[in-house]
Amino acid sequence: MIRHFFTAILISVIFTYGCGEKIKPGNKEIPRPTITAVKTAKITKSTINDIYEISGTVKAENVATLSSKIMGEIKSIAVKEGDTVKAGQTLLTIGAGEFANKSAQAQAGEAEAEAGLNMAKENKQLADTTYERFKKLYEDKAISRQEFDEVETKRKLAAISYSQASAAHQRARSALGEAHVFSGYTKITAPFNGIVGKKMVDTGAMAAPGVPLITVEDPSSFNVIINVDEGLASDIKKGTQVDLSLSTPPLKTKGTVTEISPLVDSTARTFSVKIAIAQKGLRSGLYAVAAIRGGQRQSIDVPESAIVEKGQLRGVYVVDSNGVVTYRLITTGRKLAATGTLEVLSGLTDGEEIITAGTAVDGGQITGYAQGAK
Repeated sequence: MIRHFFTAILISVIFTYGCGEKIKPGNKEIPRPTITAVKTAKITKSTINDIYEISGTVKAENVATLSSKIMGEIKSIAVKEGDTVKAGQTLLTIGAGEFANKSAQAQAGEAEAEAGLNMAKENKQLADTTYERFKKLYEDKAISRQEFDEVETKRKLAAISYSQASAAHQRARSALGEAHVFSGYTKITAPFNGIVGKKMVDTGAMAAPGVPLITVEDPSSFNVIINVDEGLASDIKKGTQVDLSLSTPPLKTKGTVTEISPLVDSTARTFSVKIAIAQKGLRSGLYAVAAIRGGQRQSIDVPESAIVEKGQLRGVYVVDSNGVVTYRLITTGRKLAATGTLEVLSGLTDGEEIITAGTAVDGGQITGYAQGAK
């Protein structure tokens, strides 16, 4: 009985409070923070070109990797990395004594052959003079035919000896030239005016034919080498202007595509492109970024000043037709440095209005807002 009594009292209390104050029908206005001194802008789609940024490497137009043609010990190195050199300047020497001996033998052989040639030449001249004198005597019938034939034969033999001596002298000269060539292989010289790029050996090391020793590069012209995705093959051609940027030294400039490899790397699915850069004072190996302009498409861009970051999130304040501000998360793409805007990939639609400057509050309302006013 007691439990039923308390239950009745509880029901009576609930009924009393429930019926004591009724909510009048209608819309109750929610109080919102007031927002003033902001700027807004209407978002519209624009036509843009896709830009693909591709990293590359700066390389000198002319780079020579020098190696030896003979086997031998490196006796001396006359330069170090970064040195400026002239064409023909000796960079390093290789010890090869046998070539010096061969050169001396060839020089002695050439001198001997030249002496033999001079002797044969004098004998020929004497034989020619004697022939002319005896020919006149024979015509005057002062000597017999046999005597004249003997003189004529001596003349022919002298001519043959001279010809043989001349050929021997030529062979000796060729041998001497060959010896000089091989002797020249003991010196590695600069092929053109340039800068020593890399030195791969030290004094005392053994040089072998074909093994790189030192590199020289021409600092007067450079290229940027990039590897381009095969999907961009139709967007890049010879003569295409490309925006280039380097961080060291800080540089923004333009380059021109001069070479496009016809081969595609089967693993990376890329092809090599050479871009000429008209800039002095660079060095091979520097990091560069090339901006390749692709096809056109529609894009929604917002001023960078309109982006509001909250932790790791990015968003903008969107304004509805009543001036009510809502913070909306967005996904951004590339930054357009030329316009100071960011591409919005998702979160906004064409025609919406956003706050571009000033202080806003999520859920606030712009005082005196008129849609479309800036």
